[in-house]
Amino acid sequence: MSESSSPASDSGAGSSARGIKSTLIGVAAPPIATLVAYSVLAQLLGPEGRGFAAAATAPLLLITSALTLGLPEALTYFESQTAVRRRVSAGAIAALLFAGMVGTALTYWASDSLSGGDADLAQTMTWVAAFSAPALLVAGLRGIALARQRWSLVATERILSALLRLTSILVLALVLGLTPTNAALALGATLAVGGVVYVRLLRREPRRQELAREAQGPTYRQLHGYGLRAWLGSIAGILLMRLDQLLLTPLAGLQQLGFYVVAVNVAEAALIFNAAVREVVFSKQSSRGDVRQLARASRMSTVVTLALVIALASLAPVAIPIVFGDAFSPSIGPTMILLAAVLLGNPGSVVGAGLAASGRPELRSFSLLAGLVVNVVIIVTLAPQWGAAGAALATLAGNVVSAGLNIRWYCRIAEARPRDFLVLRASDFRDTVAVARTTLRRHR
Repeated sequence: MSESSSPASDSGAGSSARGIKSTLIGVAAPPIATLVAYSVLAQLLGPEGRGFAAAATAPLLLITSALTLGLPEALTYFESQTAVRRRVSAGAIAALLFAGMVGTALTYWASDSLSGGDADLAQTMTWVAAFSAPALLVAGLRGIALARQRWSLVATERILSALLRLTSILVLALVLGLTPTNAALALGATLAVGGVVYVRLLRREPRRQELAREAQGPTYRQLHGYGLRAWLGSIAGILLMRLDQLLLTPLAGLQQLGFYVVAVNVAEAALIFNAAVREVVFSKQSSRGDVRQLARASRMSTVVTLALVIALASLAPVAIPIVFGDAFSPSIGPTMILLAAVLLGNPGSVVGAGLAASGRPELRSFSLLAGLVVNVVIIVTLAPQWGAAGAALATLAGNVVSAGLNIRWYCRIAEARPRDFLVLRASDFRDTVAVARTTLRRHR
């Protein structure tokens, strides 16, 4: 496979680079602000209090990812190609709002079991889950914004939410008195507040553009057909990321969950570039598939993720006790395992976005479902004895399985080679450095 470029591909690469840069700002700000907020929570609440807050917000995080019905991805996929009819978009948004209300009701019904019999935790879970509907609404609007390549708008939404999250925690800590309950409510309430920036997407279009949508846009059945094929993967992917936090409370207790959440907070910082690349790849590949560009994006994402993993692994043994407190020193081991999971899963996660963009989201769904099965089996087996470390090992195994299957599926349908996505080349390091230098020069 040739790596030579053409003017057209250079233009596409430049557009992708700009998209990644803008999206990177949006996906980097929340982890940084959240890391600061979570360090405050850890220092003031301790392992058990931090575990309480994590357990209370876990259903909300699960709902806002597992009950999307695949509609945000479907809106991005079709809007990138032509346009989505206004009434079809409205129907999708209504479905997301309804799903959020169903999720809140399910949380109320299951709260006693999820809380391990803790009445205060069960009540707080239900209160926090009430923010599910607005969070899913924002997810749908974000899907439309990504399709229209409104990278700065998406970045603004995420930055605003992150800053308000941090501000609310600091106000509670310094003025009102921070408790596990009000901390959980603050985290839930600020999950979707940045969505106010999407109001401009709702402006009515000229009549000519509306007629064009009626002629070219997908039907509601087509939108849901794609969404449902992607939905299984969304559920499996989020369960792969979040189910461990739900299971750890009954399997190992709140203290182990507190240790594990800190490890997750640190390890997720290594995902910031990967997340930006995946979103841009999905939007770009949906409008025009390019195997070579996808392979290059996967390798460059691995280069940056490798650098982030090395940096975080070097700092974690010293930084975790300082930032979160000595009581969280047991989080260091799980952090190292999760960093390995991030690195090994990186190529497959980028390729998974390519699978969904190629119109085969069900293949990505199968990969994530297989990873989820492996994850659940291992966490149920290891968590009662190994606690947070067992949950981290389960995530590592699940990530490797799902990433490997994504690459296998894509190579089969695109007639590509796994090494094109996995084996780093000297040019990948040079290209990554060149892009970074160009970005820095533009901002001087």
